[in-house]
Amino acid sequence: MKPRLLILSDLWGSENLEWLSLYIKKLSVKYEVKFYDSCLLAGIANVNLSEEERHLHFVGKGINEAVTNLLELEKTAVTILAFSIGGVIGWKAALKGIKVTHFIAVSSTRLRHEVAQPFCDIMLYYGELDDFKPQKAWFNNFKELDYQLILNKNHTMYKEVAIINEVCLRLVN
Repeated sequence: MKPRLLILSDLWGSENLEWLSLYIKKLSVKYEVKFYDSCLLAGIANVNLSEEERHLHFVGKGINEAVTNLLELEKTAVTILAFSIGGVIGWKAALKGIKVTHFIAVSSTRLRHEVAQPFCDIMLYYGELDDFKPQKAWFNNFKELDYQLILNKNHTMYKEVAIINEVCLRLVN
């Protein structure tokens, strides 16, 4: 039986996910992949919301609602691959009891506000040009946390084929 991999979406949920199909195709070889739309987990039903409106919902109550819903849905050990807002949802869910063996997040800038660390293997990827990435001091506050700053890349780098290949290679090896 394959190990389970949860993929947690970015702020846009299930919208425009051509890039995600590349992750799923590559990772399905090794994992039983389960995709979660972060918007649905957070109770955002209106797909016509702007980026700012979505962000306000997540920060206001959506992150906590998504964590609660994820805790109800997942009861067995998993690997988590998360993008942007999905990273903070997965991180907080791991802190609250989801059994996470490996946690990989790409462009999860809201992690910069976290002060506790889940007990699992952690790898974080950030674009060097992402204005909201955590500062070096934040990374230094955690033990056994790996991260990579990718030169000349911005927040949405996770949609690029080269980044998809790099992240997937880490997960399948």
